[in-house]
Amino acid sequence: MKRVLNLLGLGFTTLIIATVGCALVFGFVVSAFLLLIAGILRTFGMEWIQMNIGAWEVPQAFSLPVALGVSILLCAVAFGIWKGLKKYVIWVRG
Repeated sequence: MKRVLNLLGLGFTTLIIATVGCALVFGFVVSAFLLLIAGILRTFGMEWIQMNIGAWEVPQAFSLPVALGVSILLCAVAFGIWKGLKKYVIWVRG
């Protein structure tokens, strides 16, 4: 009985962790892709795209490097979450 309750609790926890983790990975990757596109568009003259870091506005000439840097950071975070999910699934199976 204790094993069944443990599996039920672990299954529910896995459902929540896997769902939230996958949504975070998907969100970070999509955000990185959209940010990179916005940086390219803003570099080539789309002035209606605003890029601010706090109160500082990124100059139009630096839009692509800033977008590339932040996109790499977002992809690194997504990769870390993905690796953590893989380790969690291996731990649950174990």
